[in-house]
Amino acid sequence: MTNSFRTLLEEELLLLSNAVETLKVSYERCKDCIQKDARSLEELERLEAFTGRFARATDILVQKVFRSIDEIELENEGSVLDRINRAEKRGTIKSAEKVIEMRRLRNRIAHEYLKESLEQTFSGTFILTPDFLNDVDLTIKYGQKLLARE
Repeated sequence: MTNSFRTLLEEELLLLSNAVETLKVSYERCKDCIQKDARSLEELERLEAFTGRFARATDILVQKVFRSIDEIELENEGSVLDRINRAEKRGTIKSAEKVIEMRRLRNRIAHEYLKESLEQTFSGTFILTPDFLNDVDLTIKYGQKLLARE
């Protein structure tokens, strides 16, 4: 593994770890307001920050970390779907199908504006976050083992 790929993976794993820490804080802060029918402006701001942090963290995982691991392991880049399927084969995620669902949710977060859609986005993000956090743990462990080989 070249030093530049090693450095890049180290930086991206750190970026992912930092993004996940802020996501965890938002997840905890939103537990009390996720099931409410009526929310205060402050609660809506918390939920919007939470979904934004989820979207950012999923991007870092799929677009940066998975791509760097593929580079190090000399895999052809291919599509996002290819990257996700390789991650499942490696064991860095439990289910490619779940990560695809997370990517679709990420896209909804970036493009939804209707109140009804926001409710689905909030609850979907809250439901998928524990699976996402587990996948991040698996990926970080894999990345650290990959870095330790050199």
